[in-house]
Amino acid sequence: SSSSSKSDAGANVTARNNDESADHPSSSNAEAQIDYWISRKDYENAFLSALHSQVSSVVVSTCRKCESIDVFRQSPLPLSQKVLLSLFHTLSSDLAVDSVLKFTWIKNIVFSLNKDDQSIALHLPRV
Repeated sequence: SSSSSKSDAGANVTARNNDESADHPSSSNAEAQIDYWISRKDYENAFLSALHSQVSSVVVSTCRKCESIDVFRQSPLPLSQKVLLSLFHTLSSDLAVDSVLKFTWIKNIVFSLNKDDQSIALHLPRV
């Protein structure tokens, strides 16, 4: 139908604001990539794939699949400072949904951010 074509054409634009991962054409592919990276315990690439999907429900789903204690207990931390900051930003966008999960991850992220890290130093004041 023509309305379907219009929504498909705008999917990339609306994905940033649309939490419905089922409507995003690449969400199932992203989920498969994420599951692959998680199975290899490669949390950096799992979260990069989730963040690149630009669908917050995919990011939340990835958090749900990775126990925060398993991720944040590791030394060295398996997530880069840039990924941590991006996760913080994405997870804090709608705290009314999945609040407990999001607050758990946000708390761990805050304690893991290195304010002296040059890769994120310019972005921290805006967060």
